[in-house]
Amino acid sequence: MAFEAVQHMITLLLAAAFAGGAVVNLVGPQAVRAAYAQWGYPAGFHYVTALLDAAAAALMLWPDGRVYGIALAMLITLAAFGTLGWHGEWKKTPGCIVFIGALVAALL
Repeated sequence: MAFEAVQHMITLLLAAAFAGGAVVNLVGPQAVRAAYAQWGYPAGFHYVTALLDAAAAALMLWPDGRVYGIALAMLITLAAFGTLGWHGEWKKTPGCIVFIGALVAALL
């Protein structure tokens, strides 16, 4: 399989993951709202995250916006990594590291 095809599949998987994240943040289950509150984010911040996740997913699916979507997704992921690290939740960071690697692979 050509690298471009693999890159395309990675991008589709990332878009699906960020779309899923948008849905979870939009619904805002109690656990999500409690985590944001624990991290010091204002009430309703999960809606901001939902919007950003949805925008990243949509941009990744649009050929002319793919690079911008990946860049936005990278910023979101780095912010999540920073939040988790700042609060000493290092056991939750491996997912961020995997996403960062996948985002880099999607850009190459």
